[in-house]
Amino acid sequence: MRYDTEQQILESEYQFQELIESSKNPIYILVGRQFALVNTAWLNMFEFTRSEVESPDFSIHQIVAPESLDLIQRRHDNFLSGISQPFRYEMKAVSKTGKKFDLDVSVTHLNWHGKHAVQGVYRNITGIKKIEKKLRKALKESREHDQMKTAFLSNLSQEIQASLTNIRETAFDLSRKHNESENVKEFANYIVNTSSNLLDHINDIIDISKIEMGRMTLNPEKFNLPDLIKDVMQYFLPSATNKGIELICCKKKKNSVYVLADPTRVRQIFINMMSNAIKYTEKGKININYVLRQDDVRISIADTGIGIAPEKLRKIYESFINPNEKLSGDYDGSGLGLTVTRSLVQLMGGKIWVESNSGGGSIFYFTIPLA
Repeated sequence: MRYDTEQQILESEYQFQELIESSKNPIYILVGRQFALVNTAWLNMFEFTRSEVESPDFSIHQIVAPESLDLIQRRHDNFLSGISQPFRYEMKAVSKTGKKFDLDVSVTHLNWHGKHAVQGVYRNITGIKKIEKKLRKALKESREHDQMKTAFLSNLSQEIQASLTNIRETAFDLSRKHNESENVKEFANYIVNTSSNLLDHINDIIDISKIEMGRMTLNPEKFNLPDLIKDVMQYFLPSATNKGIELICCKKKKNSVYVLADPTRVRQIFINMMSNAIKYTEKGKININYVLRQDDVRISIADTGIGIAPEKLRKIYESFINPNEKLSGDYDGSGLGLTVTRSLVQLMGGKIWVESNSGGGSIFYFTIPLA
């Protein structure tokens, strides 16, 4: 009976070794720091002979690259101490002739002739690591190139901004000095309006450039939100009245709701959203509302305009995207306003989203932290 048992053990071990030998991946069994068994694929990778590996002086450290020695030593110490550790990791190895490899290692624990041992499988990922390195380098160069373009665009936009401001101020002066001449006044007003529109676009470009370069600075302070909303509503009342649009604001709301944010940038967010609402609404109404929540205020701007196609809802915050690009030139714009708006909301710790209005049009939501 004992002979039969020993024979079965020997046959099982032989079958196990044959299975390991047939693998194309390098496989080993490690007892302590010495290799108890390696297959031919392992020998071919590291260019050692079997007799060299079976020598008592041969250890795992002879195939570990210097940068991975600490990792292997730490894993060995953890194994002896019974500390749990991942069964898969990456390491750098080196062959007898100095060839270096990046290896993905999968290990399991087993009993080898009465001793605790580790069985490992190496997968050569050197090629993958080289590709990853090239991709990281290309990504870094691409980002640096984008930053250079963004910086150039920002500087150029600021030059244009200064020139347009001078043109607009000159047109204002011209309109005041020649107030009696309707032709001059009309021409001057045209220059003022056109310059103002161009300045809005230039300001969007400057803002998006600052955001992309991480140079957008905010000046948060405590202020009363309803006061700012009333100012914005007053600002847009003439343009809304000209189109026959009714502006509705915050019915039965508190007069004092203090938030902690940059009031100039919050005003810019409102102006961008209200400009779009009025631009895309031919008739009906625009309703501004807000709801106090535990940590923030949720603000909504609902219009009864032409709305946004469902497939466009997720793309409207991308730069240079016009949500209604197939419509006539009356709706033209830079496509940057909502991109800037989303970035400003996020920089102030808020969220922004859009939904289709059941009554037609769209509802934009954004949040601002409470003071």
